[in-house]
Amino acid sequence: MNNHFSGLSKIKVMLNYFSIIALIFLLSGCENSSPLKFNGYVEGQYIYITTLIPGTLKLFSVEKGMTVRKNQLLFTLESDTSSQNLAIAQAKVEAALEDLRKANDLYKMQKLNKDRNTILSSKDIISKEEWENSILNYEQAIQNKKIAQANLTSVKAQEQKEKWSIKQQKVLAPKTALVFDTFYTEGEYIPSGTPVMSLLDPSQIKIIFFAPQNILAKIKINQKIKVTYDGAPEPVDARISYISTKAEYTPPIIYSNEEKERLIFRIEASVELNAKNATVHPGQPVSISF
Repeated sequence: MNNHFSGLSKIKVMLNYFSIIALIFLLSGCENSSPLKFNGYVEGQYIYITTLIPGTLKLFSVEKGMTVRKNQLLFTLESDTSSQNLAIAQAKVEAALEDLRKANDLYKMQKLNKDRNTILSSKDIISKEEWENSILNYEQAIQNKKIAQANLTSVKAQEQKEKWSIKQQKVLAPKTALVFDTFYTEGEYIPSGTPVMSLLDPSQIKIIFFAPQNILAKIKINQKIKVTYDGAPEPVDARISYISTKAEYTPPIIYSNEEKERLIFRIEASVELNAKNATVHPGQPVSISF
């Protein structure tokens, strides 16, 4: 009888043991199947639009928050000196053209005179001195023609420069982007090379988060993730685009076995932007789930 009860006790112990093992595996499976969640932030690359010439900001053609297309007009500068300089340059071009025309006429005349005197000199009809003077006049006409041509080239270059300056008064978007901020108001004077506004390139917006080393094996390149943030009507789709191979330590920086839990890796994900999620901004906190 005692042996019978002893056997039953052993069976109960074994059943309890296997039940515990099964529960552990069950809990482990539930843990592995639970979604991965991380906190992160938005990172973006700004395009700063600068002026290549100084001038007064005449008109903004766009506003903050607008999406602009490549070559769309952003703003217009007003520069009275550019128009005046172009008028002066154009007048110089007209004068240089007239000088070159006169130099060409003189060159043709001196060439005919030189050729005629060369023939007359060979027949001793004119003196050697008169013949030499005609050659000198011809050579001087050649030099005058070269000088007039060089002057025309110079003033034409100045004219093109002034036309370029006027063209720079209308500043266009270098690519499709979001108008993130403006730094001047209409009527203000803007020195050359000064940023007037910043654009946010949608293709350069990334989601940044950090994952511990024990989770890293579960994260793959091109893996799809969901991103949520305050004000988002629905989760934003993104794909893992970069997994750092260099580990980082969260503070305190102590290289010890006790600090293994602090070992993390930088993860980047490209956002698939559309009209619904175009409100994400650099620095904005987000939540990531797999």
